[in-house]
Amino acid sequence: MTCTPSSPTARRRLDAADSIRFLLELLFALDRRPRPYNKYLEWELARHPLPGWDTGMLLDAARRISGTGDVPLQRRLFAQVEAAARRAGHGAVLDAWGKDLDLMRPQQDRS
Repeated sequence: MTCTPSSPTARRRLDAADSIRFLLELLFALDRRPRPYNKYLEWELARHPLPGWDTGMLLDAARRISGTGDVPLQRRLFAQVEAAARRAGHGAVLDAWGKDLDLMRPQQDRS
């Protein structure tokens, strides 16, 4: 997630759409599987779901993030990805991001 809610809409959507590719690469790699081509993604997930992930939720989030650049949704999804990456032993990689990691995590309501 490189844009914020105040970023121009077109840039936010493009960055969000790019991020989905990396998300899917990571989730399939964590399961020791190659990421399928986009045209086979739904078929693959319907027949061989990613462990610990709700296929419908994941595909819906990917569609919404790609289409709208929804930053709060990206942050909620990142929280799940962070937990999965830590369970897989990648905590040190995440921790190396330092305080920048907080920018990707869900934000507390500050009103």
